[in-house]
Amino acid sequence: MQNIVLVQTHDLIVNRYLPLAVGNIWLYAQKSEKVKNNYCVRDVIIDKVDTEKYLADMEFVPDIFAFSVYVWNWKHTKEFAKSIKKRFPKCKVIVGGPQIPKNDQNFFKDNDYFDIAVLGEGEVAFRHILENDCKPLEHPNVFYKGMQLPKSIERVQILDNIPSPILSGFYDGIIEKYNKKYKDVKWGVIYETMRGCPYHCSFCDIGDSYYNKAKQFDISRVYKEIDWMSKNKIEYVSVADSNWGIFERDLDISKYVILKKLTHGYPKHWDVTFAKNNYERVFQIALHDKLKDSKIFKGVTFAYQSTDVDVLQAIDRFNIDGKKSKELMAKFAQNEIAMYSELVFPLPMDTIDTLKHSIEDVLNYGQKCFLMVHPTAVTPNASLNYKKTKEKYGIKVRTIGVDTFAVISDIEKDYEDSHEMIVSTNTLSESQHVEAYCFAWAMITMYYYGWAHYIIEYLVKKKQKKYTEIVQDIIDFALKDKNNIFYKEYVETKKHIAQVLKNETGWNRDTFEGMNLMLEPKAASSSIFLSEKHDLFNFLKKFLTDAGISKSITQQLITFSENACFDFRKTYPIQQKFDQTLVKDLCGLDTDAVIFDHYDKDTKFTMEEFCRKAYHWQRKNQYWKCKLQKSQ
Repeated sequence: MQNIVLVQTHDLIVNRYLPLAVGNIWLYAQKSEKVKNNYCVRDVIIDKVDTEKYLADMEFVPDIFAFSVYVWNWKHTKEFAKSIKKRFPKCKVIVGGPQIPKNDQNFFKDNDYFDIAVLGEGEVAFRHILENDCKPLEHPNVFYKGMQLPKSIERVQILDNIPSPILSGFYDGIIEKYNKKYKDVKWGVIYETMRGCPYHCSFCDIGDSYYNKAKQFDISRVYKEIDWMSKNKIEYVSVADSNWGIFERDLDISKYVILKKLTHGYPKHWDVTFAKNNYERVFQIALHDKLKDSKIFKGVTFAYQSTDVDVLQAIDRFNIDGKKSKELMAKFAQNEIAMYSELVFPLPMDTIDTLKHSIEDVLNYGQKCFLMVHPTAVTPNASLNYKKTKEKYGIKVRTIGVDTFAVISDIEKDYEDSHEMIVSTNTLSESQHVEAYCFAWAMITMYYYGWAHYIIEYLVKKKQKKYTEIVQDIIDFALKDKNNIFYKEYVETKKHIAQVLKNETGWNRDTFEGMNLMLEPKAASSSIFLSEKHDLFNFLKKFLTDAGISKSITQQLITFSENACFDFRKTYPIQQKFDQTLVKDLCGLDTDAVIFDHYDKDTKFTMEEFCRKAYHWQRKNQYWKCKLQKSQ
């Protein structure tokens, strides 16, 4: 029997994830009698282990290591492969997954520690490799070192031909192994009910035409797998489907997951990427979650990436129009369903102004809950990575650390990954990129993390100015005044992002000395604003005075804003009197006495715990925001 080790690693943040990809390829390969009789999986690795130590401690000689790779484990995989070849030079190292480029003839020149690369979907390919004892026999999805790159790659035609890692018992041994080794393991599953995407967004791996046809797993299988997740107390399910809600059955599946959580407590979270243009069904899914109070979803995504016509044309994407967006967001807001929006920046044809216009559009559509502006990664198989696309739009990329925002273990820090990201284009210089990021930082921190949320809303109404103009006014005033905490954080953010784009540091900032609180810039600044709240609101008071707001209204705006931002150090509820007209303008309540309260007021926090929850884990859900109600 030949010994195989399967490897699919993730950073350990909260959950350990059961390995879907390597489970799929091994179980499909075992449908072959030759494979079943000649190969044995001796270990499955899901943690980023110390590679040298792991290999030194092995009690058997490996014949094959098979890796599933994406951006979050690429560096660790390469170091692992180097170590394998040094210690076991005859061992075959096979690698597959989204990180492997489908069109790179020079792949092995840059990665000579691998022997075989699997392109695209890997189940049929891995079986072919094992059935032929790793000999270089032609197959559409297999690229052998020393051979020519396959001209075309194929997809699995019938998904249900792939045995389920869940229902087959493949995961049972992994769970048992890690539960014995560690206490209180929190388990997560990467899961799929379908594959493929009908859209062609050029910045996305699955926007490639290879994945254009959507295929589904049988619904009875899906329900049985959910039963298993509930029974085995799987906390977090990361659903790999590209458009949750695109199919009618997604509503039925969602209802079933919610039923299981309410009945048995698990799974606790069903993390999905919601369908881009099927919001009526998405609404039904989210409404059911709301009415059942199951909190299975973190929020509904209204993903636009950009609203600029030229940018959307350049990335081959279309969005629902502004009128429909307003109707839908109003519907979600009226039913108190959490929602957030996403932009990606910079994309081809982007400028500082296109970013501002996209942010303004999203706000005018009604997105008052949360906004994320993601940096643009250029992944190996996205059409944005094509040479002709880069040349057409003057795209300059640089290898930069992955924007994962969490503290990870010391071993994992050694393998923190990086990937190519856009730093400039022919419409946006690198320095303009930094300036645009700082604007987005100011917009999101001040409005979507709550610090000046009500102040900005008030000024938009009273000054008849755009949201983005008000935030630019705040930036300009801070840069003129300089003696304020906002200015200090703006300058620190600008310096930090310039270093990030030059790959001189990672995205995270070490927020407080000695606290080990690594957060991305907006969350880091919000944590600092909390710790120096007096200085921040003094700055905002000066800004309002400079903007011509009366002393009385200014003081009330500051008091209202400060009370509205949940602070674990305060005692709630808080009751405060204001001008009745002002209250009506700010929150729609017809009263002069407002009660500020929060559902999490009785939880005891350290500063680190609170900042991590408020400004990272629960940032999409307006955790910062106190509940406002009339005094009785």
